[in-house]
Amino acid sequence: MIDKIKAPPPPPAFVVADFVKQWKSADFQDVLNQPPGEHAAASGQRAAARAMCLMCHRVGGQGGVVGPDLSTVGQRFDTRALLESILEPSKEMDPKYRYTTYLLADGRVLTGRVASVSSDKLTLEVNPFTQEMVEFNRADIHSTQMSNISPMPDGLVNVLTREEVLSLLVWLRGAK
Repeated sequence: MIDKIKAPPPPPAFVVADFVKQWKSADFQDVLNQPPGEHAAASGQRAAARAMCLMCHRVGGQGGVVGPDLSTVGQRFDTRALLESILEPSKEMDPKYRYTTYLLADGRVLTGRVASVSSDKLTLEVNPFTQEMVEFNRADIHSTQMSNISPMPDGLVNVLTREEVLSLLVWLRGAK
């Protein structure tokens, strides 16, 4: 059995921004059921870039392709669900983006997303930012465990002010 699942590696060229606050859903309860108000969608796009959302997620043709495309996320989820997904990314995950950890017969532990499977080989994407792949024999797998930890790190929006988080939500709700 695999004891501990490692989080995916941070993206290259990780930009360090000043910590603002460790945000919780309770910090936004007063506004979740109100109309968007004066939070500008344009500043939401800047907030998405500052919180590094666009390194992994595509919105309206811009951004990365590592995580789910968020172009229509505002049509599928309400503000409360969007906020929860941002603040607690491991609470609910799309199986397509869930990582798997493999303990191999030679003692190696590999974690990543399955890129391809054949009758005798498995190819694992171990770093989505560099597209590093590791191929190994399926017969060498000693044990397998699905990760309960999202590849999206916790706390990415902790570099944003409350107004920036609210603007990010407005932007995501209107993204296309």
